Amino acid sequence: MKFKDIPNLLSFIRLLLVPVFVILFLRGSTTAAAIVFIISGLTDVLDGYIARKFGFISNLGKVLDPLADKLTQFCAFICLYITELVPLWMPVVYFVKELSTAIGALFVFRKGKVVVKSHVFGKLATFFVFAFVSIVIIFGDKISHSAIVIACALMCVYFLFSCLMYVNTEIRNGVGAAKKEQNP
Repeated sequence: MKFKDIPNLLSFIRLLLVPVFVILFLRGSTTAAAIVFIISGLTDVLDGYIARKFGFISNLGKVLDPLADKLTQFCAFICLYITELVPLWMPVVYFVKELSTAIGALFVFRKGKVVVKSHVFGKLATFFVFAFVSIVIIFGDKISHSAIVIACALMCVYFLFSCLMYVNTEIRNGVGAAKKEQNP
């Protein structure tokens, strides 16, 4: 293994942590599940830092990293729903948000073979999800359900904002770049 492969290896490890998190959480080992979830979030930051700092950004990493993030976060929301910590609409909204951004990125890729990069608003959404889920896992029994629902609603508003910014900037830029390549 080469040093340049570390970011992709960390993303792959995050993918492997998803079933570990789900099993621990659903068996009631919430402290262990929270630790696994936090480790997943920290390795996400680490792999992104290493990839950018040393120029190890790859097309595989552009797919593997967000896949690991989305799968981790979606499974966490499903687990929180199953244990009645969040309402059903929270994982549904999250899924719709991610599906719409994936369709947009696929559209841009098909137009001009441009891989849409992550956006600062998407990174903030990822941070908010990791922070929210970690807090709910650790302190969910001490937080009122109303407070959790309000936090879910606020997160959904941010998801909408994040999607709109993504569509407005990255997809428009990706289509523009594709047109420039086709008409030099």
